[in-house]
This record gives sequence, structure tokens and C-alpha cells, in this order.
Amino acid sequence: MRLYFTLLLIFALTVVNGQTFSGSIGNITDDGQPNNFNLSVNDVSLNSLSSNLGLKEVCLNITHTWNSDLNVFLISPSGTQVNLFSGIGGDGDNFTNTCLNQTATISINSGNPPYTGQFKPQETIGNFNNNQNGNGVWILRIIDTYPDADTGSVLNWSITFGEEAPTPFVFTSSNLPIIIINTNGLTIQDEPEINATMGIIYNGEGNMNMITDIPNEYNGNINIEYRGNYSQSLPQKPFKIETLDASFQESDVSVFGMPEEHDWVLIASYNDKAFMRNTLAYSLFQNMGHYAARHKFCEVVINGTYQGVYIWMESIKRDNNRVNIAKLDPDENTGLDLTGGYILKNDLWNQNDSWQLNYSPIDHPELDVRLVYHYPKPEDISAQQQAYIQSFINDFETALYSPNFTSLTDGYRKYMDTNSFIDYFIINELSRNNDGFKKK
Repeated sequence: MRLYFTLLLIFALTVVNGQTFSGSIGNITDDGQPNNFNLSVNDVSLNSLSSNLGLKEVCLNITHTWNSDLNVFLISPSGTQVNLFSGIGGDGDNFTNTCLNQTATISINSGNPPYTGQFKPQETIGNFNNNQNGNGVWILRIIDTYPDADTGSVLNWSITFGEEAPTPFVFTSSNLPIIIINTNGLTIQDEPEINATMGIIYNGEGNMNMITDIPNEYNGNINIEYRGNYSQSLPQKPFKIETLDASFQESDVSVFGMPEEHDWVLIASYNDKAFMRNTLAYSLFQNMGHYAARHKFCEVVINGTYQGVYIWMESIKRDNNRVNIAKLDPDENTGLDLTGGYILKNDLWNQNDSWQLNYSPIDHPELDVRLVYHYPKPEDISAQQQAYIQSFINDFETALYSPNFTSLTDGYRKYMDTNSFIDYFIINELSRNNDGFKKK
């Protein structure tokens, strides 16, 4: 009888130490709203997740006609959230027998649709094994970020607990400034911006910064939202930051010794593995005698989760200490006032924020080219101001395409600062910045 009991006990422990639970299934809505699929765990042996017995793997089968639309998170009963993957797979379809664990040799970022096999997730699932209770309701949260008629559903998903589980990644210190953002339970999105708090720890060049230090470079309210277009689909997201006072009004502040302003950006370095492409271009252009956004490398933590190395930067805007051009009010529609200043972008456009130029690239006459209004903003620029800047750009291109384009009086020199244009093209060639020449 004693032998039977011992064998039964060993068998029971073996089952517990390699236990798999399955979650609910259903459709994924195409409206940018969270889709929550629940999974219940009820076992007294999982009341303290650790490396001895913790979460080891997440497996799922998802059908979807545009994989990169999906942001997929796992949330524990205690509220810990881990981003399993976001913005991967381009226009590929489906996740078929996809399993995520920390022992996989390939990152999910390096895989290809339908991601069959074992992959490391974008954030470590070891973060769950921090002695929290594993019993309760786990949530697989899926957000389809683009309302573009691509749809899908969760066919099945499961989580597995076992021995020798991964341990949490703990970010404690850096020789770079540390930026800590707390959204107080709100979800960052691409408009509208949300209120949050931000603390910046910076003990000076060459000194270590500890996550436990009291924020000393900035400590207050902010607005935050995603920025960029394609870059939002990548796992490391860029952000737009607006510093606010205690009453949540815009507040100009100096950060890292940069001139006071309230508009800032956090640029992700996901596609720049050497962390040099952007900063090298900015520094070279500044050394050529031109304005380029001031910047500082930093480490970012959002809601307790380490996000990686970012670049804190000035946003491009009209300002005496940034793009120093004349202020243009909506009622300045005649005479010298009408001539500026203006800031235009060669960027992703829509019908309401841009206009089509009268010339196409020489080697691609079938392509349309558009410029985007940046300052004044599309909603602020008057009809007269639009007509003026469109006419100026058209006259510039007409002179550039004309037989007399080298004329000192009627050629391109009449419309441009030659040295800055030459330097601009040099910088874009050196940095291999394809977007510096075109944007579809």
C-alpha cells in the first residue's frame, strides 16, 4: 500500500510540473479594440511562479489575412503583461502551430509566416515567473491595429507550466539616462494622446543611473502617443511626448541641456542595430553648419517593462531654437507676410494634408509626387498660403527642368540655398536613407 501511494505521489507531481491549459477561442475584430481570450488555471501548486515551476511556453493557432496588423499580448491573473509579438509578418497569413518559449534558437522577429515551430517571443515570458500566483484567469489579448478589412480568429491557444522555467529580466542600471513612463492603466495608441507621468534619471555623463534613483532630469506629467507610420508596425514603437505642468497644460522644459520646449519624440532603434544611422546623420549635418534635431541616447521603461535603447530628440517644428523661420499666422495672406515661413514634408500623405506636384521623377513619369504641409498645419494653413507655396514649388521645379536651369538669375539658384541642398543629398547618400528622396 505504501509503494502504491509513493508511485501515485510521483505521478501526480510529474503531471503538475508539465501542465498545459487551453484557452477560449473566437473571432478577432478589425476595429483596433482589444480582443480578450480567457484561460482559467486552478491548481494549488502554481501559487508562486518561479524557475522551479513557472510558465514555460505559449502555443497558438491564429488565422488572419495580414499578420502585421496584430499585436498579441499575454496577461497574467496578477496583471503582468508580456508582448508576445507585434507587427511581424507583413502581409503574410496566419500563425500555425506557433509556440513561444525562451529556449528557442530563433526569435519570432526572424521567422516567416505562418511561423510554424518554436520561437522566442519579443518580450520574455520569464517576467511572469516572479513569484506571482499563477492561479486565476489568464488573458490572450489581440489587437488588430488597422481597420483594413483583414480579419481572422483564434482557433486554439494554450500555456504550459513546468520545471526549469525562464526567470524574469530585471533592468536595474545603465550608463545611459533612464526614462520611466507610467500610463496609469491607459493604453498608448496612435491618437488620441493619453495622459501619463514620466521620470528621467540622469546623473551626468560617465555616471551610472539606477532604476531606483529619484528622477532628477524631469519628473512630471506628459501626453504620449505613438508616432510614425510604418515604424508603428515594428515591435519597438516610437513615441511623441508632450511635457505638461501640474494642471496638464503644455510646459516648456529643458531636457539634457536642450533648449526649452514641450514637444519631444522618442525614436526607436529597432531597424538600426548599430544605433548609429540616425545619430551619425544628425551629427554630420550639424557639423556642416545646419540645424539637425538635438538628441540623446537613453533607456526606456514603460509600466514596469523595459523597452530598450531609444533616442530622445527634439521634434521638428518652427521654433527660434529649432527650425528658425518666421511665424506665419492664418491671416497673413498678402505681401511679404505671405512668403513664410513654411515647413514641408516628403512623407506619407493623404488627400487632405498634401498636394500633387506638376512634375514626376525623370525616370518614372508614371509616378505622382506629393508634398505634405507641416507648418502651418494642414488644418491651419489658409487657401492663399497653400496657393503661394504650391506656386513657389512649381516655379522652382519649372526652373530646374528648364534648359536654362544653370542661369544665375532665372535658374534653380533663385529658389534654393545650394549648399544646404548639396549637404542634404550627401547626408542621405552616406546614411543610405532611401526615404530622403521619395515617399509613396
